[in-house]
Amino acid sequence: MVSTFFKWLEETQRPRLPMEWYNPATRLHPQKGKADRMQLDHEERKRWEDGELLQILEAAKTAPYTTKWMARIGVYTGARLNEIAQLRKDDVRSGEDGSLWLHISEDGPTQHLKTKNARRDIPLGFPSAMAQEFIDELAIQPGERVFPELTYRKSEESYGNSAGKHVNDKFLKLINPTKSFHGLRHSFMDRCKQREVNETMVKEFVGHELDDITTGRYGKRFTVEKMRESLSAAGVWDF
Repeated sequence: MVSTFFKWLEETQRPRLPMEWYNPATRLHPQKGKADRMQLDHEERKRWEDGELLQILEAAKTAPYTTKWMARIGVYTGARLNEIAQLRKDDVRSGEDGSLWLHISEDGPTQHLKTKNARRDIPLGFPSAMAQEFIDELAIQPGERVFPELTYRKSEESYGNSAGKHVNDKFLKLINPTKSFHGLRHSFMDRCKQREVNETMVKEFVGHELDDITTGRYGKRFTVEKMRESLSAAGVWDF
């Protein structure tokens, strides 16, 4: 009964729950043969501490191109693994001041989003030197995709499996074997929360559904410029 209730709560009331909420019943009465899956779910929900984020950013300096930029974008945006992995070069855009932002969509034939709310434009809060490094290295990549090394799995409609091997297995697990790329998403949202960034803005930034009908249905989305201004002022990107 307990697990059934929490399952119903998660499936029907998720937009009304706090961003950091997760189903506490997922670890109750594990069925035989599912222990590994339960452990993985637990790992995916563990956030990276600020000190560990610094370790990730430091280690990324000497990592291969795909691993380096997957990790950095994850830390600075909290975007989902496949959202980053499927980016095309024309999804990386710049403002008049040279600041970068990402267009996350399913416009391309191998681009897919988890929900309709996942389609969004978000600022990339890299320091100026890192932003220029990204642009320079991106320019010499072959083809139209940001990460041409990653392979698409048609059965899953995702680059996630390939991306996970690069950034989880060969990189993040060496820093902390109990945590994963998805934990970067939780870390980003928690950094926003602790710095009192507007909750509606955070939900839009990470692609969550808005639970308030007035804000969600009738209110305009925050602009990339407003998001950048707010997160910068709050110190979310101060590492």
